[in-house]
Amino acid sequence: MRQEENGFPANRQFYIVEDGKKIFFSGNVNDPNFKEGVCVHSQNITTIVVKTKCGLEIIRKIFILPHYEELPLATEVQRIEIYNKSKKARKLKIVSIGMFGSSVPHAFMEDVLYSNIIMQSRLLKDEEGNILAIGDNYYPQNLRSDERFHCMIIRDKKENRFPKEFCANYNEFVGRGSLETPEGIYFLSNKINRKGPGFFALGGYFDIETGEKAVVDTFTGVVSKKANPN
Repeated sequence: MRQEENGFPANRQFYIVEDGKKIFFSGNVNDPNFKEGVCVHSQNITTIVVKTKCGLEIIRKIFILPHYEELPLATEVQRIEIYNKSKKARKLKIVSIGMFGSSVPHAFMEDVLYSNIIMQSRLLKDEEGNILAIGDNYYPQNLRSDERFHCMIIRDKKENRFPKEFCANYNEFVGRGSLETPEGIYFLSNKINRKGPGFFALGGYFDIETGEKAVVDTFTGVVSKKANPN
């Protein structure tokens, strides 16, 4: 969807921020805080284990959910387990990012620019203002039979929480930085984007005591009226 990108390197990636500083980006093994890591590919699951120099151990498990009647057609899950192996309590922020595909892929054959600007962003919130999901909104009404979504649940020993911040504009998110060091991770704009492409970022907060862990689940998928009218 971005003409200057071959594919989209932000998919499935996330950042961890502490004390106003980025301490981890999942897409860069050359990060100064990266200590060691290993990746294991298995049937329908990829497991990535990373240790940072600041005392975190991060285990990523990426897999596809089984499909059952009335559930989304296809949902990719990334479970991120963050263990605090340092000697101090940590107050952290996580930002997950990615890019939605086109609702009308064959339109790329005609006009990539049109396919970008015809996309809008949309949010699903609960009564308390928590962000349950972020999605895209292809402008023509008759082309909204497929609904793409991304959602995040932060789990620790106290409760399950949803993200509080979002960004739907890639250029705004990166700012004068780069994908490895974007300006936008410190304060997501919380602005709906009127013209694509379908970039998304969700940000949430959590605390981890020494020797404990937090779990962050992200779900990225599509629901379709063709399979389930509801």
